[in-house]
Amino acid sequence: MLDHTVFVTDNDQGIRELYRDILCAEGYLPEVAAPHAISAGSIAAAHPDVALLELLPGAPSTTLALVEQLRASPLTAGTPVVLMTTCPRLLAQLAAPLSRLGCATMLKPFQLDELLACVKQAVASNPKT
Repeated sequence: MLDHTVFVTDNDQGIRELYRDILCAEGYLPEVAAPHAISAGSIAAAHPDVALLELLPGAPSTTLALVEQLRASPLTAGTPVVLMTTCPRLLAQLAAPLSRLGCATMLKPFQLDELLACVKQAVASNPKT
């Protein structure tokens, strides 16, 4: 068992359950939540080794503010953050702040093996793991 905690958000409950099942099957400890139900404090309380956050086209500033709060906290400053979205144009528009915040990105839809490779790489890059 890997015993690494992965905090995951997605707007779709079915997708959150899929992430939970896949990550559990691979030995990770998933913490899943809807994007509107999270805060920097709730993420920090989960002590994640990586945070996979949905970047919603209608609320990118909210997600960026959340990542800035994570980076400002000693508890989560080094936690790798991967932002997932269905909107390639949004990723292009936010390239500079995402780079400044050290965020990796994944364009949805993606294959599950791509997700698992991303999680593995993010966990490996976490200074606390």
